Parts: sequence; C-alpha cells; structure tokens
Amino acid sequence: MSIIASVTVHDALVIGADSQTTITASSADKQPVVMQSYQHAQKIHQIGRLAVGAWGSGNIGPRSVGSVLSEFAEEHESTSVQQTAETLSAHLNRLAANFHERGLPQAQLGAIVGGYSDGSEFAETWEISVPETDAPKRIVSPSDFSVHWHGVPEIFARLVNGIDPVLHQISIALVDQESKEEWSRAVKLARGQYIFAGMPVQDAIDLTAFILQTTIGASRFLPGTPSCGGPLWIAVITKRGGFKWIDKPEWKVA
Repeated sequence: MSIIASVTVHDALVIGADSQTTITASSADKQPVVMQSYQHAQKIHQIGRLAVGAWGSGNIGPRSVGSVLSEFAEEHESTSVQQTAETLSAHLNRLAANFHERGLPQAQLGAIVGGYSDGSEFAETWEISVPETDAPKRIVSPSDFSVHWHGVPEIFARLVNGIDPVLHQISIALVDQESKEEWSRAVKLARGQYIFAGMPVQDAIDLTAFILQTTIGASRFLPGTPSCGGPLWIAVITKRGGFKWIDKPEWKVA
C-alpha cells in the first residue's frame, strides 16, 4: 500500500508520498503472501506543470506504474487538469485491460492528478481508478482549499476525526435513524480543523509531511508488514512557479 497526501491552499498545491513498495504472490489457497518490501519506489511524478500521485498496485502487467507515468509525461502536454486526468485514466485502464486479457493479474490502483489549468488562478485535483469504476472525479475544485490522503487513510483519519472510520461505520449501522444523526453530528464536532485557505505554502508543506510521517510511524508499530514507509517524496506546485521538488530522494550507494 501507500500513503499519498495533498494539501491545497490559496497559493499552492502540495503533494507527497512514501516510497515503500511490496511484492506479493499467491499461496496455494490463493491468499496474498508478502515476498519482499523495498523502500525506494517513486509514487509522485511530474507531468509538465502538474503532478500525479499513485497508490495500490506497483505494476501494470510487467511494467512498473512509475515507468508508465514517466512515458505518459513525455508524450502529454498538460494544459488542463481535467483533460490530463481523463487522458491518463483512459491510458492506464486500456493498458491494464490489455495485460489482464493476456492472463496477467488485474492491476488495482488509484491516482490523483493536481495542479493549475491554463487560465485558472487556483489549483484543482482529480481522482482516477484502475480498473475504472467511474469517470475521473474532481475532489478539489478551483478556489476549494482542503487536505486529502489516500492509500492507507485510516491512521490519520483517526487523528482528524477522533474515531476509526471502520468503527464509525459499524456504530452507524447499529443504531436507529435518530441516533445516527446525533452520532454523525458528534463526530463532525470532534473533527480537527487542519486546513485554512490562507495557510502559507511552507506550512502546507509541513502539514503534508506530518500526514506522511504520522501514517508511516504508526504503520511501523502495527502487527504485520508495514503498509508504508521509506523516504518521503514531496512536491509543490504554484501558479507562476510551476512544479518544484521539495524532497526528492536521489540514487546513491547506500
């Protein structure tokens, strides 16, 4: 799995990710078995002035998701976030379907595409999925300011909402309609306020890193193989400055 975080404020969109990738295989009874984990996968990629962050399957057929996204970036001109998301979604789903038809495992992944469309003063973000269950959907509209996290959302959601999302859904299912409404209001009141439109860019960067580090830290101490980890990748996109890496691990001899 992965943790992908994005923070949108007046002056920028910040996006970041962990770098762990896990190799799995199927046991004799068709259950997934972890074969190996690596700590240096790239999950944030630049597409012109836009950014894409991916989670879920690390491969589509025999190809890494990173190589597919890098190839797409070389051939695509990013003038519209929506158009880029729709084109990328079609490309990933077509590629995944082709390999699946050849008998390879079905890729299961999600991605967000974010940045500034030409002529827009504010950033927006679109979410896509493979296999495609619906058309790409906009999760952050221009002039909206919010924080999102994907891949392993439960850990940070506990901190923000004051309750595990799964436990919240179980609780809702066990009470009557009137109690559901009261319970939902109580959870809403308990929710932390983490984003303000006027937050400076540096603070948005710090918040992105906080989400990633909190999730990685908690994942490390939970039973089983950690769901995320490794060095952080963080990029910031501004209207006039474009895409800029803030934290980008480089290849080196360990």
